Amino acid sequence: MSKTRWLVHDDDDASIVYQGSWVIVQDSFSGSEYGSNGPTFGGSQHVTTGTASFAFPFIGSQLRVYGTSNPRNASGTLSPQWECFVDGVSIGFDRPIANATQNNYGLCSTFNQTFARHTLTLNVTAADGRPFYVDSIRYLPLANLTSELDHPTVIVDQLDTSITYTPADQWQPVAGTEDVTLALEPGSSMSVNFTGSKVTWMGWTPSGYPTGQSTAQYKLDDAAPVTFQLRGLGAGATTQVNQPFFETPTVEKGNHQLTVTHLGTSAPLVLDYLVVEDGDIIFGNTHTTSTSASTSRPTATSTTDTPGGSNADGSTSSGGKKFPVGAVVGGAVGGLAAITILLFLVLFLRRRRARLSKSIPPHSQPPSAPAMYQSVPSTGGPSYPPFGTPVIQEESVLVPLSTGHASTTSKGSHTHQHSLSNPNNYLYTDGSEYAHQPTPQPQRLERLEPLRKKSPDPLPSAGLQSQNAFAASVPGDASEPLVPPSGRGIHIPNSPNVIY
Repeated sequence: MSKTRWLVHDDDDASIVYQGSWVIVQDSFSGSEYGSNGPTFGGSQHVTTGTASFAFPFIGSQLRVYGTSNPRNASGTLSPQWECFVDGVSIGFDRPIANATQNNYGLCSTFNQTFARHTLTLNVTAADGRPFYVDSIRYLPLANLTSELDHPTVIVDQLDTSITYTPADQWQPVAGTEDVTLALEPGSSMSVNFTGSKVTWMGWTPSGYPTGQSTAQYKLDDAAPVTFQLRGLGAGATTQVNQPFFETPTVEKGNHQLTVTHLGTSAPLVLDYLVVEDGDIIFGNTHTTSTSASTSRPTATSTTDTPGGSNADGSTSSGGKKFPVGAVVGGAVGGLAAITILLFLVLFLRRRRARLSKSIPPHSQPPSAPAMYQSVPSTGGPSYPPFGTPVIQEESVLVPLSTGHASTTSKGSHTHQHSLSNPNNYLYTDGSEYAHQPTPQPQRLERLEPLRKKSPDPLPSAGLQSQNAFAASVPGDASEPLVPPSGRGIHIPNSPNVIY
């Protein structure tokens, strides 16, 4: 939605419907007796001294009613008393300054309405002959109302982007404010491009600055420059706001340019806002780019400053450049497109990976290696477990011997005798005297007979004689056979002997 400028309706506007006893007073109400907020808008006010009301239809979201505050507290009762309503709902009233008169004073306001058609109603009761004044109504319109508005009067705030200040560093906010600007140096100027037929400059006469008289001039389009006076404050005076510095002659409605230059040399040139008749309600709609030596002031929000240097909502304006709507929208669309493409790419890769995983068969065991050896008939040699079958090897057992030992194993029909060459007098149960003796290698790898326990063959007589002769040399009972203790004979898979 485009930002809009505030519209001003004078008290004699035909769209305001008055009921009760009202009269029009043609007076600017200027002078110190009417406070420091400047003269009335348009030089007139509607006044009532009884019970009355008025209604004002509008299409907008924010609104404020202005008038001259002139209450009196007689016998503990404040008079006059009033209350405002929007669409029948009370929005209350702005409390007046007791026993004081002040022009351009806010009577009531609302800032929380939706952009829709509304009706403002003000009811007033004046007693003891105290007058109640209505000066003007300001509201923030809907942007598409341009075609429906007849000769609108708009507020062009001093932060509007249609205004260019040259040089920018010689224009500064009035001390204590952010929404009123001034220039002290001669040669400082501002220009504004506007659509309308007439412009009124509204400024301040601030305290705390040079008070001597200065001059300035304005130039409308190609017309000759017009000089006007800048008066400083008198001794002990307070800041005067809502002061009209000049107004241009009425010209044909259209696009125009106004340039104002401070000539010096004492009082500052101060701008609060411009009142443009037959103006454009769209905020900054006539903004143009100036040279590098000049720059536009920061852009305010779509609200307009109210008298006293504050916005209509009671807060000061905040600076900032015009919001780049096109750039933001373009960036958002581009970012959304990039995210969408990335999501499609991720989904595509995931689906492709899923298809590839389905096309590869489950992992299977590799085929068995071909036989490298031919099976040969068994010759009664040592047996080995089938190829690839794990074999549990048990620890060798050492059998202590006194002086010597003869063991017999069955291997065919032969008998082996072991000498006592082992210096430690130990016999390995695998049939060898030393652990480092080579172990016979298997001769085939397939269909080997499982390991079986065999019974000892009968020993031939020669073997017995040899054994007896050997036993005779061993102390002790030679009649006892020398065998390992029960359960100590262990078969070692890589040994050709079996010990019992």
